[in-house]
Amino acid sequence: MSRRRLVVIASAVALLATGLVAALVVVMVTQTSFGRERVRSYLEKKVAGRIRGTMHIGAIGGSFLTGITIDSPGREAPS
Repeated sequence: MSRRRLVVIASAVALLATGLVAALVVVMVTQTSFGRERVRSYLEKKVAGRIRGTMHIGAIGGSFLTGITIDSPGREAPS
């Protein structure tokens, strides 16, 4: 095996391992209530900066892999 091929294979393995670890960390963090709250807070700030008025995102539940639910923030509908 040439040195160049060895470097390419080692680089590919290192990149793949780094990607897998990053994906695993994201999945593990978003499975906790703390992680879901951080995602909710981040999304609320990003979306609120692009619209006029006020917007609230309720609690996030479920799993990001199998099904996610976003609760409304608890406002009553006008009667």
